Amino acid sequence: MITFYKYDATGNDFIIVYDPKRELFAALQDQAESLCHRHHGIGADGILLIHDHSSVDFEVTIINSDGTEAEMCANGTRACIHLMHQLTDKKFFKIKALGGDFTGQVSDQTVALKMVSEVEFPPVDLSVLPEYPFNHFAVVGVPHTVIKVDNLESFDVASEGKRIRNLDVFKKGTNVNFIEEENHKIKIRTFERGVEGETLSCGTGIMATAAVLSKLRTQQIFEFETRGGSVGVEIEEGSMTYTGQVRQVYKGELRF
Repeated sequence: MITFYKYDATGNDFIIVYDPKRELFAALQDQAESLCHRHHGIGADGILLIHDHSSVDFEVTIINSDGTEAEMCANGTRACIHLMHQLTDKKFFKIKALGGDFTGQVSDQTVALKMVSEVEFPPVDLSVLPEYPFNHFAVVGVPHTVIKVDNLESFDVASEGKRIRNLDVFKKGTNVNFIEEENHKIKIRTFERGVEGETLSCGTGIMATAAVLSKLRTQQIFEFETRGGSVGVEIEEGSMTYTGQVRQVYKGELRF
């Protein structure tokens, strides 16, 4: 019997399990597709495991809904921070993930995640996307392509996201973020690698987009509108803070 928590972080939803000694990864990875299935399972974009760690407050392992392991999930990590706040009453945490080191802070239902490692901008031949003049690639723990489009609301994120995600130029695949700027707010929709579809929001995609735009025009504060709600990003020298709402939906038990 395994206790789990269902969480919603700006529309990105997760199954979270406290696994202090790293004993459950193989079993949950094997069951990820069925557990995350929207009709036959609990339903989630992914599964996150929280582990004890000697040098930080906790470590996070991320399993995508297709069973692959991800390097980082910003919304999921914010959800884990909120859960650990509920379990320990602490408000500030140091966190480790495969994709880097982070800190987090809780204020009621709002969780701020600070990335203290550098965003990477590795060279990728984006000439394969001539139809999108604004296209950039960044790695925020996981790879992201940022593309500006017209009329984001009616844009076919599913088919275009899938096509771009699988282009040979992206050796590990890519998440694809489609953006449109409107009234000082950035509207964003993301096709997520590992989910293999659009999610209501993607935290690392939002952070990657903010990093790209900040590099291009030195802007430091951003407001994003996702299909799951509004979030903010603030960039300072050497760090980036991503802030948004988090909600525990329910607590349950899994039988294996």
